[in-house]
Amino acid sequence: MLLVLKPNSEELGREAARVVANAVRRNSALRLGLATGNTMLAMYQELVHLHRRESLDFSKVVTFNLDEYLGLSSNHPQSFHHYMQQSFFAHVNVDADNIHIPDGAIKGNYQQYCASYEEAIRNAGGIDLQILGIGRNGHIGFNEPTSSLGSRTRLRHRNHPRIQANSFTGQRLPQSRCDRQGHRRAAHRLRYGLRAAAS
Repeated sequence: MLLVLKPNSEELGREAARVVANAVRRNSALRLGLATGNTMLAMYQELVHLHRRESLDFSKVVTFNLDEYLGLSSNHPQSFHHYMQQSFFAHVNVDADNIHIPDGAIKGNYQQYCASYEEAIRNAGGIDLQILGIGRNGHIGFNEPTSSLGSRTRLRHRNHPRIQANSFTGQRLPQSRCDRQGHRRAAHRLRYGLRAAAS
């Protein structure tokens, strides 16, 4: 794995966007795993700029997001659907049929739903490049340090401090989320480590 250190989140975002853009240019039908959160905003902003300035084409890219809060509809302002639309999808030319984000509004049959999300990834041919965040306690893509290395898509419960740390507006969020990727899938796709130095 190549580890790249950058002095701040803006430069980190530009470097991450460069990695994604180069991958899209090499493979126009890239299968791209996406994440949310404040760390990702600079990357999405730079990708939008590259789309507008350099005509970076996302029309054939297929995306799979990591997770969603269970109990939130896709139009809820705290949902990851909303975050992705506002931060990225509404500003580039990703085909709506190629966007996959777990459904936070499902009721029951959670294991079946998570298995079907995994199957959709397999049917697409897997993920070529996965974007992940590393949390303060070392969690990777919301897989806590104690999570099984063989874990896959599953329903996870979050404690209050972790939930509030991920709130975009400070509102209280549901205590469960459907995690798309476990350690097994996430670790399989690690190629670059990007980290901003603490300021």
